[in-house]
Amino acid sequence: MTGRNLRVELEGQPVMGVQLLEHLVLLFKIDKSQIPRWFDGKTIFFWGTIYCSWGDENQQYVEYLYFNFEANEYYRGYRYLDHPEGFDKDCPAVISVPPKYTNLPEEEVDESHKEEPSYDDGYML
Repeated sequence: MTGRNLRVELEGQPVMGVQLLEHLVLLFKIDKSQIPRWFDGKTIFFWGTIYCSWGDENQQYVEYLYFNFEANEYYRGYRYLDHPEGFDKDCPAVISVPPKYTNLPEEEVDESHKEEPSYDDGYML
């Protein structure tokens, strides 16, 4: 799937942006046990922030993180929306899930999140 098609498909979803990416990089440096294990070996894309390159091409791109826990390293990069390989099931997008959809026991769910969440992250173009 092309990045442009995926972007349209993700419209209206609470996708996470580079603020979370920055936070995860700091966590990895301080205490990688705080990073979800399923991130290990995956390239995670942060569609909440779309960048636009300057120059003749003026292409849009999205940032990603790749974690390798065994080697104790991470890679931060970006992929153009028009990348020839596109985006597939191995390119997950990080989406915010309200607490009511987590597997926490009911008494552990923070009641302050009951109102509709606000998704002010938006796109940067």
